[in-house]
Amino acid sequence: GGGGGGGESGGLHATTGGALLCLCSALLYACYTVLLRALAPTDLLLFFGLVGAFNALALAPLVAVLHVTGAEDLSRLGLAGGGGILG
Repeated sequence: GGGGGGGESGGLHATTGGALLCLCSALLYACYTVLLRALAPTDLLLFFGLVGAFNALALAPLVAVLHVTGAEDLSRLGLAGGGGILG
């Protein structure tokens, strides 16, 4: 049969979910860029530096928990991805 799922366990449902995630991501990025242009701070370098620092501080504990619980494997990152520094 020509089921179109390609033998994957999720089939059409997984493809639709992925497409919806991509659409959601594109919409959020569009909102971000429009708001950034409308409300642009005077010092963009400081703004993006603070965004990066906030993301690093907010997401590092989450990534560490995911790694310790085994939900995410960070052993293959290597030196370029911070694996040489972190582990």
